[in-house]
Amino acid sequence: MEKVEQTPFAELPEALVEEMLSKSELVGDKIYDSFKEIQNNKAKMRKQLQEQNILKQDTEFGYPGIPTTCGVDGSYAVEKLLATDFAACAAVAIEGLTPPSEKRHWEKPHHRVFIHPEKHDPDTGTVIRGLMMEMELELAAKAPHDIVFFRRFSYDTFNIYEPGNK
Repeated sequence: MEKVEQTPFAELPEALVEEMLSKSELVGDKIYDSFKEIQNNKAKMRKQLQEQNILKQDTEFGYPGIPTTCGVDGSYAVEKLLATDFAACAAVAIEGLTPPSEKRHWEKPHHRVFIHPEKHDPDTGTVIRGLMMEMELELAAKAPHDIVFFRRFSYDTFNIYEPGNK
């Protein structure tokens, strides 16, 4: 079997890699100092948590139920034809793994679709993307699951929607 040498930093400028490596020791030292401070103040922190009745035994919490989940995603496209733009978008919500003790909420995936010819306009892509996001959020809001995952490249972070925390 042929051995392939991996070079994860091959595409990066050497100066960038060197600077990152030189700063990594400083970052490591700061993290170590932070952990050391916590270790040195462990007794004091524990006492404060106990006085505020925040620190509890794990047996006091019981066992939480296993949540049901679903995922929501979407896609859009604008095809520029000779006389018109063909705009389309869709969103789909698919039930995730269901614990054995639970029954499925949905028999099949839920979805929303929009397909329409539009006059040529440079903002069609922005509008259709907004419509797709609206459809994703609608499916997420209506999902009867404990946790709904949805992700879009246009959002800043990975989002987790929990119905109980609106």
